[in-house]
Amino acid sequence: MISYEERQRIESRYRAASEIFRVKDPDTTYGHSLRVATIIALLCDSIDEHFGLPRELIFPVGFIHDIGKIGMPDNVLCGTVSYNKESIQRRTIEMHPALGLQMVKDLPGVVRNIVFCHQEKFDGSGYPRGIAGEEIPLEGRIVAAVDALDAMLSKRPYKEERLLYGVLKDMERSSGSHFDPEVVVSLSQLIKSGDRKIDRVFDEFYSKSLSPRY
Repeated sequence: MISYEERQRIESRYRAASEIFRVKDPDTTYGHSLRVATIIALLCDSIDEHFGLPRELIFPVGFIHDIGKIGMPDNVLCGTVSYNKESIQRRTIEMHPALGLQMVKDLPGVVRNIVFCHQEKFDGSGYPRGIAGEEIPLEGRIVAAVDALDAMLSKRPYKEERLLYGVLKDMERSSGSHFDPEVVVSLSQLIKSGDRKIDRVFDEFYSKSLSPRY
């Protein structure tokens, strides 16, 4: 179990990141972080996996998964186009896990793993290290799946929102390549479970057409 001092540092980092994102990029990064953190907390409850953290800290730890984006230039972070993989902007964005790691280096290992590993892919094609399978900490695999779910569901200046069940089917097809198959199964089961908490999340955060009830 983490110490009182570590708890205080996590909560302080969460509050700081929340305020900065709210000012710097309220429409995308702040909302994305809020949604991802909320779904992560529900998923961790449903599979009874809290990584040695108190249950109430799962949300703030999930929220700061993208904390490295605080260091991104505004014109890159708030861009209105989808960047080519070889572009300078894309390479800049791909620095955010390493930047984030420096911002949380004094926090517990589970937090560092989430911040540094949430862009890794199960087949080793992710970044920043290109590690694969169980080399990626479980907490990193969980956040990677939820992060991708929200990114695909959300409307952005350069793309429309997608329907929930189409996104889930794509994630199922990418099990074993982009995503940990067991994590995808658990996430899909949670969304389809009829649990009132997850239904409220979709009602609050996404358009009605994305609700699991439709």
